[in-house]
Amino acid sequence: FWISISLYAGIVLINGIFYEHFLYLPLLFFFMFILLLFDKVIQKRGVLIIVVSIFLPLFIIRSFFRQLEWINPIKFYTQTLEHAPKSIKIINNLGMVYADNGELDKAILMYKRGLKINENIPNLYHNLANIYLSQKKYKEAEKYYLKALQVDPNFTFSYNQLIYLYKLTNHPEKISQLKKRY
Repeated sequence: FWISISLYAGIVLINGIFYEHFLYLPLLFFFMFILLLFDKVIQKRGVLIIVVSIFLPLFIIRSFFRQLEWINPIKFYTQTLEHAPKSIKIINNLGMVYADNGELDKAILMYKRGLKINENIPNLYHNLANIYLSQKKYKEAEKYYLKALQVDPNFTFSYNQLIYLYKLTNHPEKISQLKKRY
C-alpha cells in the first residue's frame, strides 16, 4: 500500500499534475486491508470472493473509462480545468495543444487567461510570442518575448527566440543590445 501510494503522495516525483491513475493500486490494497479488519465478520471465503469479484471489475471499468478521457489532450485538460480553473500548468498545456492543432485563437485566449491569473509566468508570454511569430506579427512577438525576459531574465527560450526574431527581421543592433542586457 505505502509503495503504491508514494507515487501519489509526491514522495517520488513524477511528471504530471494529476496522479489519479496511481490511486487504483493503493485503493485495492486499502480495501483488502478493510476486508481484513472485518475478517471475523467475513469468516467464509465465499463472501470475500464475492466482494472482490464485485470491486475488481468496477476498478477495471473505471480505469478503462478514465483512459478514454485521457486519450484526448483537449478533453483531458478541459475537464481538468473544471476542477482546477486556476491551474497555470493546465492552462499553458491546453494552449500548447491548441497551438499544435493550429487553433491559434483558442491558444491565445488560453495564454491570456493564464496571464490574468498570474502575470509572472514567462512560459505564457513565450508561448504567446511564438504564436505571433508564426503569424509574422513581429512587433507583438518581440513585445511578449521581452516581457518573458522581464519576468525571468534567465528564461533562455525567449532569449534564443529573440535572437532568431532579430536575425529574421534584420536587426543586428537589437541583438547587440540584447546581449548587453542579458
